[in-house]
Amino acid sequence: MPLTDFRAAAPYLEKLAGFVADTHYADLSPEVQRQAAVVFMDVLGATTSGGLEVENARLAAFMRARAAGGNATILQPGFPRADYLAAAFVNGTQGPAVELDDGYRHATAHSGVYVLPGALALAEHRGSSGGDLLTALVLGYEVASRFALACRPPKFVIMPHGVFAVAGAAAAAAKLKGYDAERTRRTLDLSASFAHLAAYGAIWEGATVRNVWTGCAARDGILAAELLDLGYWGLNDGPGQSYRLMGAASYDPELVTKDLGDPYCIMQNYHKQYACNGNFDATIEAIKSLMAELRPRPEDIRDVQIDIYHPYETMDEPQPRNPLGAKFSLVYTAAATIIYGTAGREAFTAEAVANPVVQALASRVRAVRDDALAARLPLIRPARVTFTLADGRTASKLVENTRGHYQNPFTTDELKAKFQHLMAPVIGEAHLAEVCEAALAVADLRDVRELTDLLRARAR
Repeated sequence: MPLTDFRAAAPYLEKLAGFVADTHYADLSPEVQRQAAVVFMDVLGATTSGGLEVENARLAAFMRARAAGGNATILQPGFPRADYLAAAFVNGTQGPAVELDDGYRHATAHSGVYVLPGALALAEHRGSSGGDLLTALVLGYEVASRFALACRPPKFVIMPHGVFAVAGAAAAAAKLKGYDAERTRRTLDLSASFAHLAAYGAIWEGATVRNVWTGCAARDGILAAELLDLGYWGLNDGPGQSYRLMGAASYDPELVTKDLGDPYCIMQNYHKQYACNGNFDATIEAIKSLMAELRPRPEDIRDVQIDIYHPYETMDEPQPRNPLGAKFSLVYTAAATIIYGTAGREAFTAEAVANPVVQALASRVRAVRDDALAARLPLIRPARVTFTLADGRTASKLVENTRGHYQNPFTTDELKAKFQHLMAPVIGEAHLAEVCEAALAVADLRDVRELTDLLRARAR
């Protein structure tokens, strides 16, 4: 089939690729530029925090032993260097590990962590500017989010991390390599064949291969762009052919390009303050409110009922086998919030999850489906929590509009505080504010390696 036939077969992909190729940092509004810097800082902090997980430290050592000597940074203590593909793989794997990365509000896509690990590694490898890196982040975020919006795999069947992350990473790689529209389209065609048939059950089972999917995507998005230079071809309309194979018969290509950049998907994101599934936020805030009001001892709580929209009432494992499983157990998260007073990272360590006091309380937590609470999804994600105490008293709290999403956002100062908290284990205390400001000002750098050099210089 002649090349012209390939090009005519997927006009929506031609349009998307042209948008990626033709958009530059100066074309982004000041608001988008600022948001990109905030998302960069936030995902950088979450990814670095993920490097403290034991298995991720082992992965970094394993990869460095085989791919040392490069000029890309692994976001772990000391900020060692490695080959750019190895750094992308390690950072992409640890990015979602603590469940504090951002996401796109209108579809299931953690687009920041899909894109940044690969984009940062390639930008370091090439010596790209901070502005070019942020442009790649914005455009990769757009691509990953729009494919998630257009495809929508069956809920709780296929994990989007394994499907759309590589497309976002590939778009960012094509942008950093300066590809024109035709080469960008071909990169996207190639990247779609790297998608994983990723079973959603991984999160319930605590199967941390779930985190590896984003690591593979970060690496393979870059690899798709490099394979193009080596003469490889992908499927014609690779995204359409591949995504339909994964059971998403409702794939709608028109949604991929409808109103591109108006607004940018990165402007419709949410940031996280709790280290667990974002749909648990309202439950956590309701529990914190009831605990402050009633001040009960845990042993005085006879029963906890959580009313929540479907299908999150099914996330009801009271004794998850590890921290990942705990982050996706609504009943564990509720019990941990009561016992520890927080749903931060410290509530989801291996020691915290194994606490018999938390497990005993989790067995008294019930999650109940309430379809009325689904009325304003996906923007408003409510929950109602009812305590029944040993003396027979009951109290309920409904929380609707939790903070963090783009219509009820955290302030930049709050996100800076989050970043510094996450970076504190690896950056000297006296330098946290400096590193934070440098991350926010990444657009001013002629070479992004100035920032990663600073991380090494200020490391503990």
